[in-house]
Amino acid sequence: MEVVEASPDLINKLPEHLLCSIISYLPTKEAIATSIFSKHWKFLWKSLSRLSLNLPQDQVLVDKILSSQVGKNIEHFHMNHLPQDWSTSKNNMKRWINHLKNKKRLQGISLYCDKNNYRSYLPRSIFHGRFLQVVELKEYVLTDASPFEGCVNFKTLKLIAIHLKDKTLNDIVRNCTSLENLSLNDCSKLNIDIIHHKKLKIIEIRDIDIMKFTLVSESLTELVFEPNSCYSSKKSHIACPNLRVLRTNSKELLEWCTGLRPCRDYERYKYGIPLTEVRVLCTSLDLNNMNDNIVLNYIFRVWSHLQTLDITNQVGKTLDYESAFRLEYWFWEMKELADSFTHHLRLVRIRGFTGKEREIRLVTHMIKNACMLEKLEIQCSDGCSTQGAAATQGLLLLPRASINVSIVLNMPGD
Repeated sequence: MEVVEASPDLINKLPEHLLCSIISYLPTKEAIATSIFSKHWKFLWKSLSRLSLNLPQDQVLVDKILSSQVGKNIEHFHMNHLPQDWSTSKNNMKRWINHLKNKKRLQGISLYCDKNNYRSYLPRSIFHGRFLQVVELKEYVLTDASPFEGCVNFKTLKLIAIHLKDKTLNDIVRNCTSLENLSLNDCSKLNIDIIHHKKLKIIEIRDIDIMKFTLVSESLTELVFEPNSCYSSKKSHIACPNLRVLRTNSKELLEWCTGLRPCRDYERYKYGIPLTEVRVLCTSLDLNNMNDNIVLNYIFRVWSHLQTLDITNQVGKTLDYESAFRLEYWFWEMKELADSFTHHLRLVRIRGFTGKEREIRLVTHMIKNACMLEKLEIQCSDGCSTQGAAATQGLLLLPRASINVSIVLNMPGD
């Protein structure tokens, strides 16, 4: 009879501090449940580095969980609750958060309210803490910036589906003098006005209706700007001379920041040239639209240090009247070579490629002229025709300006 040897128990051989770190990423209720595994696991839950609680829950039990933690530091505290829970347990929640801030050197906190149809307000200075670095809020109503009073230490603020006014947002940013990373996602309609914040490095704006966008910062290095609608460059100012990474779906922003859509109002340029040092651009363009090809040409000319270009081709977005221009076969061939082509462009990635004439001519121009190009990756669209696929395959046969370039074609079905 064949004897099958039992597999070695590698998990229980891990150091205790590593086991505690692993189960800390579970919801706290499940982390506590691991205590039944063995005697070795019985008290691991008392040394969690992260806590994740869902209310409604027995408040006495929450008190016991918090008081049982023997570690000196809590990296992150997450609480998910219904609006009425905050109303009925407001004093307890404030006490729990203050306990973690003052006794456990809380470094990060995320509070999620399941629905915002019942207004959940946050107490004054609730996020003031010596060690607090990260704050994330979801589905709250912020009538003013009082919860952020005295918050001079934390560096990351994420607001998701928050209802707030323009002045509230501006006051929050001013209160948080050490803020480096600001993320606004699916919030209420806003006029954003951020001027001369000394520490901001990354701003992310997604799925928001923007009426006005003023951003002046010498410290900013990365901007993600993907609003829903209403963005108007006529009401906006952008001057970020040290911006290196730009991710945007706003063609209007690209037109203004490259000078393609000049403004006669000098006040718009009182803070300087909008963007000059972009190294990485991730955007969406219709490469079969002549207007979008012109925008791309301006990008190559103005952002002379561009190194990485990531384009999502908006297949089929161009309407008939928008693409009524005569097909200009020699558009790219007639252009002078930009410095970005000859000295800096190293990575190009195009998604949704269909192999149509304008797309092929653009990529041909890149292959023949981008002397420093190291990788060209093309992801073909599922709607790519047989003729388009054949034209795309033909790109592999072109003479290359860069001897080190790798051309990767991801065809449909690969």
